[in-house]
Amino acid sequence: MIVNTFNQHPINQQSKRILKQDLIPFNPETELAALVLVREALELNLLETGPIQEPLLLIAKLAARPQFAMALMTESEPGVEFELDLSETLELAAAEILEEIVTSLKATMPQS
Repeated sequence: MIVNTFNQHPINQQSKRILKQDLIPFNPETELAALVLVREALELNLLETGPIQEPLLLIAKLAARPQFAMALMTESEPGVEFELDLSETLELAAAEILEEIVTSLKATMPQS
């Protein structure tokens, strides 16, 4: 499955270590580790979401589109990858991932 392949990417490997450290279960066959990390932090109310409406819904929609989610988390522009070096704590790492997702989403929206 494609999700399992995406979980080999450094952002998901780092996320997987944090999930394991915090004893948070996830299924690498069906869930991206980075999104599970963000979802968990949101559910624990560890993140300030500011202007993001329905952050858990956003994460659920991204989980349904893993290829798009990976592009948001790992590409500065189509086909140009970069790597995030995540903090070691659930709260900080989740905030970094969510910030990257939101920044990438804003960059893909047409300016009015």
